[in-house]
Amino acid sequence: MPNDPNAPKHAPSDEHEVDLDEYAARGEPPPPARTYVIRIDDERYRVNALSMTGRDLLTLAKKQPPEAYTVDQILHGGERRVVCPDQKVDLTAPGVERFATRSGVTFFIDQEEVFAPTSVLTVREILTSYAKADATQTTLVELRGTEQIKHPNLDERVTITCCERFVVFHNSATSVS
Repeated sequence: MPNDPNAPKHAPSDEHEVDLDEYAARGEPPPPARTYVIRIDDERYRVNALSMTGRDLLTLAKKQPPEAYTVDQILHGGERRVVCPDQKVDLTAPGVERFATRSGVTFFIDQEEVFAPTSVLTVREILTSYAKADATQTTLVELRGTEQIKHPNLDERVTITCCERFVVFHNSATSVS
C-alpha cells in the first residue's frame, strides 16, 4: 500500500481501548488503539480518532453553542492549555490527561490571555475591564488574519470567539525629536 500522508502515525489495534487518564497518571504515552477514552469535565467519552478540534470536544460534551464556551486541555501535573475551536489536539501525545469546559470565552489582548464569562462585550468593557486601559485614550483593534478592524465606538457590542486576538492602540500623538 502506498504511503498515505494523512494516515495515522501508528496503526490502531483492533483489540482494545485506551483510557488517556490512566496513561497520563503513569507518565506514559498512550499506545495505539482503535478507541480512546477521554474525559471532558466529569464525563467519559469513547472516540475513534487520533485527534479532535476544540469545537469537536465541545460538541461531544454537548456544550451549545460551542462558540459560547472555552475548552482547556489538562496535562498531567495540572498544566492547562486553551484549545482554540479549530485547533487539533493530538490525543496520543504524552501527558494528555483530560479536558475541562467553561461557559465563556478566552481571548487575547496584546498577547495576554484573558477570560470573559460572556461572549458579547462592549468595546468599553474590553478596554477597561480586560485590557486595563483608559478607554478615552485608546482604540481597540481586532486582528483577523492580516486584517485589522478598528472599533472606535466605545458602546459597540462585540461578539468574541474563543482565541480571538485584539490589540490596543494608544490615541495620543507621539513627539518626534
